[in-house]
Amino acid sequence: LLTDGQLWAQRESELKGETERMARELRDNLLGPDIWRVLEPATRTFLASAEAVFRARKEDPAFDFSGSAVEYAKAVETELNALLFPAFQKALSGHREADRTVLVEGETLDLGRNVPPQSLGAIQVMLDKKPLVASTVRKALSKDADWILEGLPHQLRHIMDLRNPAAHGRAVTRDQVQARRQEIL
Repeated sequence: LLTDGQLWAQRESELKGETERMARELRDNLLGPDIWRVLEPATRTFLASAEAVFRARKEDPAFDFSGSAVEYAKAVETELNALLFPAFQKALSGHREADRTVLVEGETLDLGRNVPPQSLGAIQVMLDKKPLVASTVRKALSKDADWILEGLPHQLRHIMDLRNPAAHGRAVTRDQVQARRQEIL
């Protein structure tokens, strides 16, 4: 299969190389090795891929940045799933089942057990509207509880306002991605 005169495998190899280069750039010159090391591997991949495309195409006003918008959002989603749910499980594992479950998007989640990955929307609803989640954040993540419960839901709404149209076929401009990109990075 040819893509702009290149074989698909050649183009894929170039993209992979650029993503790997961007991962090193983010690690060495933006986030630092200590922060990079504690990020989930999938988070690092989403960030590097999104940033590689964003930087390569940022001067093209007609380019659709939907892919980057979705990948930046997936990085946040992946990291929040890795941070919140293991902390909840640890804090609630000895409690009665009735005292550790929440209803989110029609599904009952037992926060004292392994929780399957949740969407940004589900996480935002839990942080904003579920008293069990708020009290567990205050217990399990007390140092960061104020930011997690007060600042993060607001930021998640902004990220979802960008990601949702991008994920459902609407074009996203560089300027729309720029503000969220800066917050995420």
